[in-house]
Amino acid sequence: DYLVDYRSTYYRIVKQTSKTFDEHNFQDIHQSPNIVEMRTLGNDDRKKNIISSQRSEDDDSLCWYFAIGSMMNRTSLKLRGIHPIESKPGELMDYELSFFYPNGMAEAVPKKGSTFHGVVHKISRDEMLKLDQIESTQIGIERKTAKAILRNREEFPTSTINVSVYCRADCMSRELAKPPARYLEIMIEGAISYGVDENFVTFLRSIEVEPRTRPEDYLSIEVPKGVRYYSLDELKQTKKLLETEDDLIITINGKVIRYTGPIPNAFVTFYRQSNSLHIETVWAPLKYDPMFGCPEKLEHFSRRHTADIEDQLLRRKDVHGWECIGAIKQIYID
Repeated sequence: DYLVDYRSTYYRIVKQTSKTFDEHNFQDIHQSPNIVEMRTLGNDDRKKNIISSQRSEDDDSLCWYFAIGSMMNRTSLKLRGIHPIESKPGELMDYELSFFYPNGMAEAVPKKGSTFHGVVHKISRDEMLKLDQIESTQIGIERKTAKAILRNREEFPTSTINVSVYCRADCMSRELAKPPARYLEIMIEGAISYGVDENFVTFLRSIEVEPRTRPEDYLSIEVPKGVRYYSLDELKQTKKLLETEDDLIITINGKVIRYTGPIPNAFVTFYRQSNSLHIETVWAPLKYDPMFGCPEKLEHFSRRHTADIEDQLLRRKDVHGWECIGAIKQIYID
């Protein structure tokens, strides 16, 4: 038996032990572009893998999956390694859409007679299993079979099919929460691109959100006077000389920073193992933001994007304690 160590934003396979695993920042895992294969999760029922055997009516190797959250978005799909064979706007029968505490993520809630819109993707069975792995990080989530109406761009119903949808049994007793503005924008962008019902898009736009942090309220790491400027080659050498197993030297927003907080820390370990010199290039695909896009090179980041990432880093509750030990001459797209 194996347990999945999801303390980092990537899954890792580890032998089953009595180790306790962190259960926060699931939304980061949902943005991970590389999810590895996962075996059974041992006897811990709270983290057990989703057991599902739904089969498509027309092809045993393909599944219809009803997407309701960020999986409606083409970029989010690509970053997770999901490549639908076909995607259509659809309407899920006997469910309603809600957003729950603590992160304001969207969930389908069973409710007889209710419906809501989303995107129906035809995907491979391997991709369906990959989604099982992603969704199983949220305790209590199950994959169920439901009915959905496929619709064309003119919103005329075309057919009713069986689809897989993720939901939980205890949702009625859970606390509702505002979705983050970034998350809802991902949903809206995806819904529009796939031609989802315009009234539903209007409904999404009307939902009250947790607003973005304003630039004037961004947190930032103080830069000491007379700080040394590093070339990239010098920075690589410094990392080799100074980084330890529980240490991290990396750049953010033109600053060379070193972690000085409690150890061991899974976030720090993950970024050190990424072998990246810059937090931005790892963060952006994990936390896709329609406002900024998903730049692949550091020089393609805007000043606000890098400042926004720095602010989010400093607001994380699971990692704190950074000092500025230098700077680089960072180039911004603006």
